[in-house]
Amino acid sequence: MAKEKKRGRGRPKLQPVSAEELRMKALAGMKQTADLRLKRAEIDVPTFVEEIEAVTGKHKFTRKEMDEMREKVDLIYDEYIKQKWKEEEQYRAPFINTLRAEAIESDKAPVGMMTKEEWYLAHGLRKDGTKRRGPAPKKKKTIWDLTPGDKGTSDRPSEPIDLDAMERQLEEKMMEEYIRQQAEEPQMQKGKRVRRNDLAQPKRASTKSFWV
Repeated sequence: MAKEKKRGRGRPKLQPVSAEELRMKALAGMKQTADLRLKRAEIDVPTFVEEIEAVTGKHKFTRKEMDEMREKVDLIYDEYIKQKWKEEEQYRAPFINTLRAEAIESDKAPVGMMTKEEWYLAHGLRKDGTKRRGPAPKKKKTIWDLTPGDKGTSDRPSEPIDLDAMERQLEEKMMEEYIRQQAEEPQMQKGKRVRRNDLAQPKRASTKSFWV
């Protein structure tokens, strides 16, 4: 009878675990904790949905009750979304496998994707993927790399624009226009007495009393 191998001293060595496995294990633990805290096994989904739909502004809930209701709704909705994802994945699985097999067997590139030769040419390589001999081609200049007067119809660089001077000229013109408008408008006379007849205010027509 073979003897059982004794465990050595110290703690047992942990097996390496990927980050994805750790993340999935943490999500499973969080879901299990939420199920126990919210008593997921006791929730009847159709009845709970009807109760939520019947809630109106007239109902009064405490903050704790509102938080618990919101967490239950999020939990049930998350389960519904995951179930739909699984159904859609199962429905698409045969089509995806068929398309993948056809793409592997055929030599043609899928529609909308570059072939190997096009990719090599776009990255400055030969069609077989090897480097081209000689220096790399010079990069074409864009409009941002051109200096004034270097290209185009202009024979010399344009003069710089003084924005501050233009702003001062505009302010002076606006001030002159305002002074001209003020001078053209008739001035309102102040005071009760007026010496000039042409500036005298017209007299009001005398009104007769109803009782006279």
